[in-house]
Amino acid sequence: MYRIDNIGFGTRSLLAALYSISGSPAPVEIDLRSIRIESSAETKTKLLRQYYNPLPVGDYRLKIALESTSTPVDEVDFSVITDEELNLSQGPLRGDEYRDSFSEAGEDDLTTYSRPQ
Repeated sequence: MYRIDNIGFGTRSLLAALYSISGSPAPVEIDLRSIRIESSAETKTKLLRQYYNPLPVGDYRLKIALESTSTPVDEVDFSVITDEELNLSQGPLRGDEYRDSFSEAGEDDLTTYSRPQ
């Protein structure tokens, strides 16, 4: 889930490109799709919600681009780690400084949407 803070895109769809950035000198594209922007009347936010098949452990980059020009507007690097690594962590994990209190239930969205339900 990606929350859009800048609503001036003026488009109803974007491109999402997922790359693997581990194991090779250059990023390797593993998925490219057109995605629609969702609006939430309750929270007055716009967001992108995507699901990917379980990704192997490794490092990834997700780029969001304007569909009309393929110009990237944002990107994020993230890591898929094992459950054992998550359970053994003794402190903050890499990227924890970017967590957002977006969820009203108190559990962050990363935890909510990354585990099988």
